[in-house]
Amino acid sequence: MTDASAEVDAAFRSLVTTVRLRAQAALLRRLNAGYGFADARAPGELFLRDPAARARLSSDPMRPRDTHASALAEVEREIEAAASELEAQTSRLRELECRLGLGPAEAALAAIAAAYELDADVRALCHALAAPRPPALYPDACQEIHPALAAASAALTALHPRAPLVRLGLVSARNAPQTAPRLYEPLAAGARFVRWMVGDDRLTTGAGDATTFEVITPDEELGVALPDEAQAALGGDWDGAWLVIGPEGSGKLAFAHGLARARGLSLVAGRLRAEEDSPREVVAELVAEASLRGTALYLAGAELLAGDDAGAAAASAELRAFSGPVVLATRRASSAA
Repeated sequence: MTDASAEVDAAFRSLVTTVRLRAQAALLRRLNAGYGFADARAPGELFLRDPAARARLSSDPMRPRDTHASALAEVEREIEAAASELEAQTSRLRELECRLGLGPAEAALAAIAAAYELDADVRALCHALAAPRPPALYPDACQEIHPALAAASAALTALHPRAPLVRLGLVSARNAPQTAPRLYEPLAAGARFVRWMVGDDRLTTGAGDATTFEVITPDEELGVALPDEAQAALGGDWDGAWLVIGPEGSGKLAFAHGLARARGLSLVAGRLRAEEDSPREVVAELVAEASLRGTALYLAGAELLAGDDAGAAAASAELRAFSGPVVLATRRASSAA
């Protein structure tokens, strides 16, 4: 294991530990409120977060109070220590917070979703908080786990369709990934996001077998000699998107790589093909990969975005939402959008 991968592994273990402790604390707070001690013959147990309502409706002596107060105090001390340790580490979640501008609620949700996917104890605790619903990760259970998500407004903002986590497919509604998640419906962390969080940098795409993405690092040499005017442009300002026009083999990818390298960035490159059913899906996958890694983006076949159909319009909207450098490559000036 390299030093970099060991650092990522250690930071992720700290993140999982912190989430696990926070989930334990949420469950202990319920136990202290008497939840879990009701008469087994009762038709059901009702746990309310509102303390006044809970006191009025759960005065049954079968519900002892503060049975786990010392355990909760101990866990809260452990949370403080674990959170401090995590704060001192360079984690991929921290990178993502800075890169995507995540707020505290979004960062908390991302941490819980990743830990849920990869830690059996986190899953068991989340399932206990979700009962009597089917086992899953529910946003309203996440609200109990992390104080940054406690307010419904904060949780809903993190789950907005145009918020980074949902827009990039890092977190989605489990039963209907194309819809906006709601507080009482189960969530799922995207496979790409989970792999990246644990240090797996291999590209993944669900956009079809014909789609090929690649990552080109700044130190790679493509073996293409660019003309003088192209070389001169590499050091200029890069505002907005570049449109590069030329036939196949004319060095469009090499020019995009040179632009990215001049800024110390890797390049995620992909291509639109006429046979693709959904250009929006391909572009969304490419944008997600580049956003996660903090790279520049190169898209060949950009002439396919010149149409006025819904798919081309949606793909163009995905590109406009990308905050990093973009190079669009096309073969014909007349078809460039």
